[in-house]
Amino acid sequence: VSESIRERFLEGVRGDGSKVHVIYNGLHQLPPPPSKKRHILFVGRFQPEKGALDIARALEMVLPEFPDWKGIFIGAARHAPNAKINDYEKEVMAALRPVEKQIEMRGYCTHDQTMQATLEAAIAVVPSQWNEAFGRTGLEAMACGCATISSVRGGLKEVVGDAAYPLNEVSPETIAAGLRRLITDAQERERLQLAGLKRAQFFDIQRVTKMLDEVRRQLLA
Repeated sequence: VSESIRERFLEGVRGDGSKVHVIYNGLHQLPPPPSKKRHILFVGRFQPEKGALDIARALEMVLPEFPDWKGIFIGAARHAPNAKINDYEKEVMAALRPVEKQIEMRGYCTHDQTMQATLEAAIAVVPSQWNEAFGRTGLEAMACGCATISSVRGGLKEVVGDAAYPLNEVSPETIAAGLRRLITDAQERERLQLAGLKRAQFFDIQRVTKMLDEVRRQLLA
């Protein structure tokens, strides 16, 4: 699902690497984004590799400077209703306690609920600490018209291209810098929102399925 995964697949493999094709994940066309709210969105599992604690600590630094902005967290350690809270989640919540009045912890949400929250958010943060195979959360954020702050690890680099504020290093400080930039610079925020919408069209499901059909035709021939 990405060149990053293709390269990993071919490590130590002898033979014709051209037989290994990349077909990106596709996305159905989404409705036009509505008027954006001053929301900063994180969607994902509350695990170290997803960077939930990093964005929590960044929001702890940034939100007091911007009292009309709010942080929205969707997810848990496990994507399931009534999942138990683990120690890492407790650490995330502790980091957010100083700004809890500007935070919504929505926990587990359905896909429709998550997409609605993404459509409403002005900014989305995808602070993955590991090499994502693809990075669907980043794609959905761009497709929903969010100005996206993203790690460029693994497949995420291919997904966001130059349509996101890049986190070459993921830390509370780098995330905070990106947030301050996009909150204070409305023109840059809008530029990335429009760039993300355009970038997401590359992954349109109709285009991706045509690519898959063509690869199958080549193989069967």
